[in-house]
Amino acid sequence: MEKGHITVIWCDWGDHDTATLQKIWQDATNIDVIHITQWNDVMETCVSLALEREDDTLLLCGHGTKYGLLAPDTYSEYVVHDFNSSKIHARKVIGLFCHASSFAERNDLHGLFSSMFISNINEAVDYGVNSAGNEIDFCNDMVFDEVTKVLQGTATLDECCSNIRALGRIVNHQVMEFNASGIMLL
Repeated sequence: MEKGHITVIWCDWGDHDTATLQKIWQDATNIDVIHITQWNDVMETCVSLALEREDDTLLLCGHGTKYGLLAPDTYSEYVVHDFNSSKIHARKVIGLFCHASSFAERNDLHGLFSSMFISNINEAVDYGVNSAGNEIDFCNDMVFDEVTKVLQGTATLDECCSNIRALGRIVNHQVMEFNASGIMLL
């Protein structure tokens, strides 16, 4: 498999949930990471240009809703949203944030997307999933490892989706089952 250029748009809220995401691309090459810790006009321009320029692989990650990828520390501003999603034309798009699949469907995006994705104990409680924090990290690291394979060019999006779904069936943990069942190839 050919490995091309990668752009990561990482909305880092300064919390454990979004900090763990960097494991996905830590060993990647030919990569640009747009690390967003605060949202302003400069970052908005950077994101817009990145969406327009990336032809190969685009990873969108952080916290989100069906309306898009949330800007850090706000539930009302979006980094990637209905109005700039039309700029996305990368060959491989990965959305790893809560409700990314709903956002992708709303905006006719194609790629690998998560649904609600449990990344902390409060979310597990909210969704009636039995877990402890370290178990959540363990399960999420397995998902991240599969996404890393796509970035390394050793797996396709289809293989990544299949592998994550298989982990959901064989790993005996509710978080893995919940998160894996929400991974979608659109």
